[in-house]
Amino acid sequence: MGKGKYSKKSIVCWEYHHCKRANCKAYGKTEVKCWLITGTKCHTGEEDLSEQDKFNRYCAVCTVYRSFAKKTPPGSLVRLALYCQTVRNIHNQGVKTISSRYLGNLLRVKPSQVRKDLSEFNITGESGFGYNTKALENDLCKALKVEKVPVVLIGSGDWAQTLINEPAFKEQRPFFIKEIFAPTYNLKEKTLNNFKILPLSKLLPYINKKDIQVAIIATSGTQVKNIVEILNNSSVRIILNFSSMRLEANPGIKVFDFNLQVKLGIVCFYLHNPDLPVLPEHALL
Repeated sequence: MGKGKYSKKSIVCWEYHHCKRANCKAYGKTEVKCWLITGTKCHTGEEDLSEQDKFNRYCAVCTVYRSFAKKTPPGSLVRLALYCQTVRNIHNQGVKTISSRYLGNLLRVKPSQVRKDLSEFNITGESGFGYNTKALENDLCKALKVEKVPVVLIGSGDWAQTLINEPAFKEQRPFFIKEIFAPTYNLKEKTLNNFKILPLSKLLPYINKKDIQVAIIATSGTQVKNIVEILNNSSVRIILNFSSMRLEANPGIKVFDFNLQVKLGIVCFYLHNPDLPVLPEHALL
């Protein structure tokens, strides 16, 4: 609720920072999480910042936000992303309203848990009516800070081809592939699905010029270490790792591994141990 911990006393952002900006939309409020409010004035002299840039530059490093983020269990974050995807699909099918019970049944989550997760981000429905699907999708996207995010893809093989065709990375979705870079540039084909394949030597200048913050590694072999070294010196803050290698990224870069071989190894274990329940961390790998 926009509150942080300071000397064991729970206070709101404008109190914590001794802020006097009465024209800030969070000023004087006690019940709303400030980072979810559009039009706050945490910055000075940079009025042209987008809401996402403002969040990245100010909210993400703010003690008030970080104290809340530490209390957000990984499970609720995963459920929030699942709610967002499910509600979007339902809305696209023409459904205008949805109840917590119906949404919970779709995802095998208790309705009370759905309502609790949503209320943590000040998302409430109407008793006897439920949630408007379009409004709920917008609120979930706002809570997850979902907006248009350009991504660079490093790789030109089968994984790269698969990811280019993945709907999640299309132009109309939040994350979209902007450019493709090849680890080795002696390719006969210089394009991939209408993308011009660029040499790795242009990766760092491009990332820093465009302030790219998300990169996908979809290659393997000896070049991966070199790629990570380049990304360590860039503006990238997130790496989606589809290689089979563990990456040694800088502490400021978050790495999300998508290792199919590991996943299949776990599947084989449960295949031969049918009486064991699947642990949540295994199901979410």
